[in-house]
Amino acid sequence: VVVRSLGTISWTPLCMLPHHHPDKDSPVPCTCDPPTTLSPLHASGSASQPNDRTTTSPDRHQTITSPHDTTPSTLQSTIVMDDAGCPQLVHSIQSVCGMTLTRPSYLNIIPPLCSPPLPHTPLVYRPDTITSHLLSRELGQPYTSRRKRAQVSTCPPYLPVHTVSTVIRLHHRPFCGQFSRDGSIFVSAAQDARIRFLQTESRPARSSIASATHRWNTLQTIEVADVGWSILDLAFSRDERFVACSGWSPSINLINVQGDYELKQPILLDVAEDAVDSIRLFSIQFSPDSSQIVACGSDYSIHVYDLERSETSVTRMCHNDDINSVTFSDCSGNVLFTGSDDRVVKVWDRRVGGRGSSSGVACVATLTGHTRGITHVSSKGDGRYLISNSKDQSLGLWDLRCAGRHTNEQKPGLDGRVMTFTGHRIFQSLIRCYFSPEATTAQRFIYSGSSDGRVCIYDVTTGSLVHELKEQRSTVRDVSWHPHMPMVCASSWDGSIVKYEP
Repeated sequence: VVVRSLGTISWTPLCMLPHHHPDKDSPVPCTCDPPTTLSPLHASGSASQPNDRTTTSPDRHQTITSPHDTTPSTLQSTIVMDDAGCPQLVHSIQSVCGMTLTRPSYLNIIPPLCSPPLPHTPLVYRPDTITSHLLSRELGQPYTSRRKRAQVSTCPPYLPVHTVSTVIRLHHRPFCGQFSRDGSIFVSAAQDARIRFLQTESRPARSSIASATHRWNTLQTIEVADVGWSILDLAFSRDERFVACSGWSPSINLINVQGDYELKQPILLDVAEDAVDSIRLFSIQFSPDSSQIVACGSDYSIHVYDLERSETSVTRMCHNDDINSVTFSDCSGNVLFTGSDDRVVKVWDRRVGGRGSSSGVACVATLTGHTRGITHVSSKGDGRYLISNSKDQSLGLWDLRCAGRHTNEQKPGLDGRVMTFTGHRIFQSLIRCYFSPEATTAQRFIYSGSSDGRVCIYDVTTGSLVHELKEQRSTVRDVSWHPHMPMVCASSWDGSIVKYEP
């Protein structure tokens, strides 16, 4: 046992100490050298020592004085047995001021007690990382950092927050930007009615200099028609064969990603003739089997277009105001979430027939709590949790297992959110929010754009704002996290698409 900074040290050899019998409450003496009586331990300063280091053992006790110490203390060693029967060596250090420090440690090999203590060793300075501080705390060592505690970063090392580079800079506002499911393609849609397909790099750059000068290769640029003022949303099919986009019109443009030919197929939804010029489709999604497209917009309705039959199969009025976002709850494709300017998030089940649901879509739950309109809803993909961004400057986390039944009236003061995240700003546009990918973060984080040019990353477990990405000057409407790499791409209204890496 090594003891540093102690004055007079006294101990009893191991064979003199009592051992505990597992079936007895009282200790029994050791059988290797059974003593008749156990002498008390020497007290500190009980006898004067002529030299700096003396060893006397008239009664099988030894006393050693170290020249490195100035404060006399007494070390008493005993062997005890805990409830599990594991030997535990307890050191009770009695200082002059009367303080007692009990420090247990489990030992596999007990060194000889007759060996003198080692001389004092200096403290080792470790790097300022969370791992080193936790290690020092477990070893009982004091805090030895040259920096203040507040300067130690609590940001996880796998978050893409350190290396920043500009992927592309446009002359028009980019409204959407998303990675494909395998992360090999990044698709951007801007106000110039052009969709750009960019080939992503296979691995992140190793230095900030290389990353700053790196640009992704542009595979193709496609100009779409009949989108009005701007492209408002785009979506990848699950099989990654097609990309659909919607805009300031009731039509959807279907574009092929793979293949030797270029396909630009306009799809006109079945809407009333007097509403054709006033309908805007704010959100679209492919069904999990890529056979249908779900769209919603300013006509307060959900539209489901069947790609195999080339017709609109479902049209259902769902809210009392513009529907800004729609998404599927999981890979089954049976449950839908919608968020509207009427401040309500609704859950729809395509398997249930309800009142007036001749189309086969019925509202099964209503999530209330936001005080202003919903700009975006996103599902975790497990059929239980979803998040919603709202114009009341908050992001809500919902659990479907706690959802209330469907009601047409929103009761004031009723908030069904599991957790609320604040810190980002939502003005001027429909700001998006998502769960972080499962492959790299186990969906531990929630991230959202902001009207002040930031990307805010929140911790789901604590609700705290983990980090802010502040490299852009205008509204960040859409953000996408690479599905298999620590990389985040943010599309800002200043014309830049910026990627962040560790």
